[in-house]
Amino acid sequence: MIRTAFAILAAAAAYAVYLTVKYVRLLATVFLNATVSAPPRTRWEIDAEVVRFLSLDGVELRGIFVQANGGRGGTIVFAHEVGAGLNSYERYCAFLLEAGYNIFSFDFRGQHAERGMHYNPTQWASENEYYDLLGAIAYVSGRPDVDADRIGLFGVSRGATTCLCVLGRNPGVRAVVCDGAFSTRETLVSYVRKWAPIYFPPLFARRLPGFVIAYLSWLGLKAAQRRLGLKLLTIEWSLRRNTTIPVFIIHGQKDNYIDSRHARWLYDRIRASKEMWIVPGARHNEAVLLAPDEYRKRVTAFVREYV
Repeated sequence: MIRTAFAILAAAAAYAVYLTVKYVRLLATVFLNATVSAPPRTRWEIDAEVVRFLSLDGVELRGIFVQANGGRGGTIVFAHEVGAGLNSYERYCAFLLEAGYNIFSFDFRGQHAERGMHYNPTQWASENEYYDLLGAIAYVSGRPDVDADRIGLFGVSRGATTCLCVLGRNPGVRAVVCDGAFSTRETLVSYVRKWAPIYFPPLFARRLPGFVIAYLSWLGLKAAQRRLGLKLLTIEWSLRRNTTIPVFIIHGQKDNYIDSRHARWLYDRIRASKEMWIVPGARHNEAVLLAPDEYRKRVTAFVREYV
């Protein structure tokens, strides 16, 4: 009797492991194959200073420094979305030049398939983007025409997530504007819930305990990192650590890539001064298109208050 019970338990455990392995593989595949549309690249010819600088781990990157209209004010470091490039700042925050703020925008590594570069960036923020942004901030802080104590960050999608991950790393950063930011870990949690019915019994899939969801999402993250050979960023630690740098979260109410509930999740975990604007009818990164005047007004007001 005992042997029979033990055999049943062993078989059940083996089957559970089998399902878990298959599910985690599926989860990692879906996660890494997810795509998000990006706006078409704008012109390269631009009236700006083209510079070369190093990421924090020594990779040479390209950037542009655009001087503000009149006076020496603060400087905004812009971090573009995946599939776009340094000119993407024109779409989202060029109006800050008229408000007296310089803009430094740069290409994350792998953007132009440079010679010798063996990195194909994904839409998920990794340690590479982290080092790139830190290098950009360090470069801007060292310029003689920049007030190193008046630097703001403006990020979109993957760039926004990366901005949140560097909070507290640079004393001169005064505020962060995030359009379409997300937590990689929480995104995986949503994937676990969405795809669970494929491999688990329906009744169980609809009632997955919290610890099972956390465990599966952790396994999925580890599997994705192994496939990429990179560490993906998680912003939870940075959000807990940051108690001083204000954050403005912008998100599309109809975002079909990162659900707008995710913005609320981020907002609730920010411990510093914060603002949130959920834009009705906007999909991923579309707020600036659907409400351009309000976008300009809100962003300018936030930057003027803190940078």
